[in-house]
Amino acid sequence: MFINSDATHEGMDYEGMLGYLYNIDAEKKWNFGLERTEKLLEKIGNPHLKLKVIHVTGTNGKGSVCAMISSIMGRKYSVGMFTSPHLVSFNERFAINQKEASNDEILEVFNKVRPHITDQTFFEIITCMAFLLFSEKNVDYAVMEVGLGGRLDATNVSMPIVSVITMVDYEHTNILGTTLEEITTEKCGIIKPNTGVVTGARNNIVLDIIKKTAELRGSKVIVADKNYRTNLLGDYQEINAGIAVEAVKATGLIFSERDIKDALMNVILKGRLYYRGNVLFDVAHNPSGVSCLVDYLKKNEKRHIVAVFGVLNDKDWKSMADKLVECADYLVLTTPQNQRALEPKIVSDYIGSRIRHRVENEPLAAFDAAKKIAGKDSLILVTGSFYLVGSLL
Repeated sequence: MFINSDATHEGMDYEGMLGYLYNIDAEKKWNFGLERTEKLLEKIGNPHLKLKVIHVTGTNGKGSVCAMISSIMGRKYSVGMFTSPHLVSFNERFAINQKEASNDEILEVFNKVRPHITDQTFFEIITCMAFLLFSEKNVDYAVMEVGLGGRLDATNVSMPIVSVITMVDYEHTNILGTTLEEITTEKCGIIKPNTGVVTGARNNIVLDIIKKTAELRGSKVIVADKNYRTNLLGDYQEINAGIAVEAVKATGLIFSERDIKDALMNVILKGRLYYRGNVLFDVAHNPSGVSCLVDYLKKNEKRHIVAVFGVLNDKDWKSMADKLVECADYLVLTTPQNQRALEPKIVSDYIGSRIRHRVENEPLAAFDAAKKIAGKDSLILVTGSFYLVGSLL
């Protein structure tokens, strides 16, 4: 059964939709699985089965690789892109040819999905909305970013033409497993039978698991080992660009080197080494991400650094703080706007006297404090969480 667009279900407007979605998980415990997503998709016509999907997972670089693939393929084709989380606007999660979907477009698909919602989670619902939006817009390809892990992520209902695993490191160990082998196995859950697999993984343990999983499923592994220049800052983005190029080639589509290079110099992506005046925003939110950020700062920044840092409690925040202390001159510790936020006092107690710092519980107060401490000739760094960077952007 399918509900048409004029069924607005009690006339919910865009803000009402956001309120509904943001509160739907309030009473739910995390319970991963594909059954709820498949049930909802079936009720709205299984739009995911009508799409040619490039499916992307990994610890870091997922959003960058998705944006790069979309930029390249958008040179010749209509490309939908679903990513998470958003930084400033919910609309960022749904893009076609690097342009965010409008309020009306998102509300229209929500109103078609809502009558069939039962026990689905926020992410499962918006994943279904993305599939429906891209199907109705008749995109040629859909680039879908995994929300968490891979095997049991809602996006894994798709049957992709290419699967991408950017790189794998420790993250979400309370959910995905405490070893690199366990985490890699979860991410390898997106590898489908007889489907090309592109990876940027360098770790031998990770690569071995990816190759063995692909072999069992009759899939070919392509290791991206060539870097490409891009308009995004950071050496690691050149690695991500190489992954994106190999993913595009794995689809069988042909693009000239000039088209590829031009597309990579016009990638639209927020919050990754993103400068605004003397403020640098970066969404590094795990140890490997912060390590890449610190490497960039050591190589490219000679200014005094005042860092505004906030983190979620399910992250390896101690390793993140340890790394940040290597390059920052002063820390302002704060609370990201998320129910899983770690109290900054806990970080303060851990850091102790290793670096000058202060606690400001509210992000805006933390940012104002950083501005006063920094002065004109210093760099203000905002990092540690998508939610912190998004609220201050």
